[in-house]
Amino acid sequence: MIKIFQYYARCNKLINEEIINLIKNSNRNLYNLNINDHFKSINEILFHIYSVDISWIYDLRNIINSKIFSDSIIWDIPIDYKNPFSSIESFEDKRKILDNAIIQLCNDITDNNLKEEISWNNKENKIVTRSIWKILLHLFNHQTHHRGQISEIFDQYNIVNDFSNIIRIEE
Repeated sequence: MIKIFQYYARCNKLINEEIINLIKNSNRNLYNLNINDHFKSINEILFHIYSVDISWIYDLRNIINSKIFSDSIIWDIPIDYKNPFSSIESFEDKRKILDNAIIQLCNDITDNNLKEEISWNNKENKIVTRSIWKILLHLFNHQTHHRGQISEIFDQYNIVNDFSNIIRIEE
């Protein structure tokens, strides 16, 4: 399973770079374009993915022995759910830092870590417990789900994209 998470982490980084480049190279302001959906812009979708990633990684800090947790640059990323990224350029650097941290985390994880569990209170204030491998799987699946929303927006503007086809990404 560790190899799968390492592969997902590398794919995640490359796909995020692809999304950012498509936005930057578009002749439209796609990043802040108003859309009629739960999230009102690509900016909001990307920040949602980003803040959820940070939240899950933060929850893993006491379980996984990774150098990312001692690196202040990762914690320089805002986790207060107030979107500070008004432009794709301001988002790009922090996303790269986070993607590299996710790669490092997946490189540092052990088989024993994957079996460990985290508990938290859900929206109904009930205690939920999940193993780390399920949390990581959720993290990557969550990213894929929301990138699908971005793909739909790109499709509307005839911007060629294929974010879910990770088999095309080389090792």
